[in-house]
Amino acid sequence: MKNFKRKKWAVLILAVLLSASCTHQHQKKDAALSQNPVQSQGIDQTQDPNQSQDPNQSQNPNQPQDPNQSQSLNLFQIPSQSQSPGQSRAEEVINKALQWIMEHPASFEDGGFLEMGEEANLYYILYKGAKSAAEKEFCRDRLARIVRELRAQEDFHIQFAGEITAYLAITKAAERLGFETEDFHRFIKGEILNSPMTYPPNITYVILNSSLLRDLGYEPKIPLINSIEQGVVVSMTKNSYMIPLGKSYASDLDVTNFFYDITHEIFALSSFGDKDPDEMLMPKESKFLREIIPEGISLYLPKKQLDILCELIVCAKIMGYKDIAGFQETVDFICDSQEKDGAFGIIPRMKDLGRGNFYRHGVLVAVWALAS
Repeated sequence: MKNFKRKKWAVLILAVLLSASCTHQHQKKDAALSQNPVQSQGIDQTQDPNQSQDPNQSQNPNQPQDPNQSQSLNLFQIPSQSQSPGQSRAEEVINKALQWIMEHPASFEDGGFLEMGEEANLYYILYKGAKSAAEKEFCRDRLARIVRELRAQEDFHIQFAGEITAYLAITKAAERLGFETEDFHRFIKGEILNSPMTYPPNITYVILNSSLLRDLGYEPKIPLINSIEQGVVVSMTKNSYMIPLGKSYASDLDVTNFFYDITHEIFALSSFGDKDPDEMLMPKESKFLREIIPEGISLYLPKKQLDILCELIVCAKIMGYKDIAGFQETVDFICDSQEKDGAFGIIPRMKDLGRGNFYRHGVLVAVWALAS
């Protein structure tokens, strides 16, 4: 609502990993991370990704960063057997964007719970491609802040379907990165699994939530295969859908919503990049996606609509469509769109949705598009 292969990332600038055998040393690590979450003195030991880490013993991400540090931050290197100039540039964009995310973390305070889910998913994606202990530690430290903040919410209640998606995404990322999630699973069983809000009239949310529940080992009330049958991809192919799309809808908003539904169905079909989506698609449905993704790029690249273009690039990579028309031009556009502070400008749709931060979604989805 994935690949998501790789050469070594640049060593992350993180705090010194102190001995796990001494509680006092863990506390010293917390204090150091709180003062400077991107300072490192060369992490060389590999951490077991299945080892549980107490999220209370992690950095304080809300501590303002020294703006002078952003010039030297180098958190990520795009893995590749032979690096092109375009990849080098994308790395610079990603590192600058990650600095922005660290300085503007999603939180409950600014109404950013949905972005907390997006941010957790991004750290999971980056973790999957990590080739060093330092890279993995960075992802775990950033995710620990989200886990800790969610646990700190007293009398937490889900308000709508999108928050269910965010909660499930955080749980999945935390589980995959080795955090203890027993309390999260209790909440899922008690408040989410059979809740009507998990399966709203908006079929896209049903598809996303059913996919995440499946990934977490549950049998959703509406199985994913059933919800997919009601989705846009299957519906369009059943109706012998013919492009061009622009002549098929009454308004630009209808077209935009159509493409957001398409991208989110691909996210769900692929478990956000963990699985091959073609395993759940008929050949005619795969053919439909092969045609519609480049059409979306050709429609939105002239309009410079960043967030949907980023999602289309993510989907093209998930589907293995890097040879489609407009792919590289769109990647170049994403890089060109970054502003001096590391963000990508205001995303108008975030205003329409009433999000607390109009920039954050664009940054998160841009990093996903470039790094996956």
